Amino acid sequence: MTPLLHDLASAVDMLGISRTRLFEEIKAGHIETVKLGKRTMIKHAELERYVADLQPAA
Repeated sequence: MTPLLHDLASAVDMLGISRTRLFEEIKAGHIETVKLGKRTMIKHAELERYVADLQPAA
């Protein structure tokens, strides 16, 4: 079963990008985060939306 929320380390692994790139995408507003206590999490559906919205390479 797929978790509904992912911590940032898990999101980095799933997306195959660096932690720095993930933070850049969050800061640019391309990936929305949620707070769970002190933890920053990303909804699984948000990761799927982000990937679906990526533009194909030219």
